[in-house]
Amino acid sequence: MLRLRINYAKEEPLRFLSHLEMLNVFTRALRRAGLPLAYSQGFNPHPLIAFGSALAVRVTSDDEYLDVRLEKEIRAHELHNLLQKQLPEGLKIKKVKIIPLQTPALMSVINRASYLVTTPATEKLSENALRDGLQNFWDKSSVVIERVTKKGTKKLDLRPGVFLLEARVAPKEVIWNMVVSSGNKVNIRPLEPVKWVTEKCCLSVNLELAKIHRTGLYIERKGRKFSPLDYVGNEAL
Repeated sequence: MLRLRINYAKEEPLRFLSHLEMLNVFTRALRRAGLPLAYSQGFNPHPLIAFGSALAVRVTSDDEYLDVRLEKEIRAHELHNLLQKQLPEGLKIKKVKIIPLQTPALMSVINRASYLVTTPATEKLSENALRDGLQNFWDKSSVVIERVTKKGTKKLDLRPGVFLLEARVAPKEVIWNMVVSSGNKVNIRPLEPVKWVTEKCCLSVNLELAKIHRTGLYIERKGRKFSPLDYVGNEAL
């Protein structure tokens, strides 16, 4: 059996696809490419495909990952070419790499995500007010918000999960750059710190029309940052 890790971009034409729809797109493309997919055991076998951190609807990205297991060996560059031909416009394969079978699952190790968020303004913006709002965020040891989930409302402290939060006023919009926790343990949604800051400094922006672009997924261990393509557990490839 062979395990491949695929790095790809999800571009504007496909921003409204859900995570489940993305799974279906890749499954169909892999099958059409004629690849020897490995399947799970049991009553309802399915291809062994595993994504990294799920990408929300309306969010584009430069840096997504998925793992695929094959029954037979294939060269990484061959899969790159075969798969790209079967994918729709808006999905771009960037790199394919063979990884050891025992490499930890993407969801268990990815713990950082970087985003670029653009929020349209509904009135004239103040650079000073924005700067004060950001400083207020960093000055606090705890920033508790209420998150609405399928199971109800729960409290979440944003502060420990935000590692970078910058913003600047542009004509008719605010552009945000951030690095936040991502993954199974703590997952910060990019609009959550944006909403807190804009409310505190009374900036009028339209969060419903915000454009969210994920610029990277990373693995942080003991102060070192790894790409998911290079991390196999205790050591980098």
